[in-house]
Amino acid sequence: MVERDSSVDLFNVERMREIARILNIERDIDRVIGLHADLIRLGLRWRHTITNSPVDFPISSIRPAPSKRIRWLENKVEKIAKELLKNLDEEHDPYFSIWGTLDPDLVAFDREPARRALTELLEHLDHLIGDLYALQNEKAPHTGEMRIDLVCDLVELFKVHCPDLGTTRGTYDSQTKRWIGHLPEFVEAAFSEITGGAVMPGKKLDNLISLALKD
Repeated sequence: MVERDSSVDLFNVERMREIARILNIERDIDRVIGLHADLIRLGLRWRHTITNSPVDFPISSIRPAPSKRIRWLENKVEKIAKELLKNLDEEHDPYFSIWGTLDPDLVAFDREPARRALTELLEHLDHLIGDLYALQNEKAPHTGEMRIDLVCDLVELFKVHCPDLGTTRGTYDSQTKRWIGHLPEFVEAAFSEITGGAVMPGKKLDNLISLALKD
């Protein structure tokens, strides 16, 4: 079975025509091609991050809260890893002895690499679970933080490919409740394409772009 290239689902011809129209670069084919390549790279990286993270986007695979993640990690991984590490200790060598087995070619198994890996896993879990407790106490939103980072990346991409357009927030249209302008319309189109969802409300988008422009 041939593996499907996930990049074909991102920024297709119709979407790129829309973006090129927003940026007034329809006739500059080389510029469109360069922007398209960077959007694909950025989009694939972010889609991989989103689909492997507990965040609330349309393309997300799982969205467990920090409390649920903590319980799962503690009960399903940490507890079991600690017990397994204990049972792999040298004091249990007699249980792993090959003497008296029926297979003459059986060789002793070196348990040290497994012990090292389990120790590293438990150290990682200790930091991860501690961080999740902090997030839970602070009620820090994973999705909100990721939304800001993605908008910042899109603003930087806009600056690289459209330095002549200027990084302004645009103007607010009270009828459509959207911000009109090269930058906000570009970010709106690219963001919805990458996250697989509808466009953000105008005021929320403007707040994120404002934060990105301050950096």
